[in-house]
Amino acid sequence: MIQSLAHKIHPGLRGAFFYAAFWGAVGAYEPFIAVYFLQRGLDSTQIGWMAAVLPFCTLLISPLVSRLADRTGRRVPLLALACAGFGAALTLLALPGLEPGFPLLLALVGLFAAFRSPVIPLSDSLIAPMAVRYQLDFGSMRLWGSLFFTATAIGLGAVWQRAGFETMFLAAGLGFIPVVLAALLLEEP
Repeated sequence: MIQSLAHKIHPGLRGAFFYAAFWGAVGAYEPFIAVYFLQRGLDSTQIGWMAAVLPFCTLLISPLVSRLADRTGRRVPLLALACAGFGAALTLLALPGLEPGFPLLLALVGLFAAFRSPVIPLSDSLIAPMAVRYQLDFGSMRLWGSLFFTATAIGLGAVWQRAGFETMFLAAGLGFIPVVLAALLLEEP
């Protein structure tokens, strides 16, 4: 069913849809996460540790997942799994009554960073060859991610201030449902 849908949608739209959905979902929480950490009582050193988790996971996990994807030729399912795990991990921060301190926050940030770290390398390794195969402008597809990140971040800042950060993490996590769909619409090279 997904493959028949994929063949009906122009490859350029599928690539743009992935980047728009992914960066739109990331834009729903990422610009505000340091404020959330401050409200949780973390100091600047602890926030610095939080900020170091994603680059650390990218250094360790992304090459392993990318190698597995290359060896198995299963980039699409691995990308969809990474996006689903990323979204699910974000929703954990929306659990009612959760009052996480630094150790639990560090673990949760590590969990969603582990799932996030291979997303861009995997998606680029799928969409860039699609751009070449169908003679599309890769930059135009990628631009939709920047536009949706910006629009989401600008549009939701005031909402999260009123609704609270638990709502932010729930909305961002649920925002990964279309990201998983968009990932499944991509083609293996």
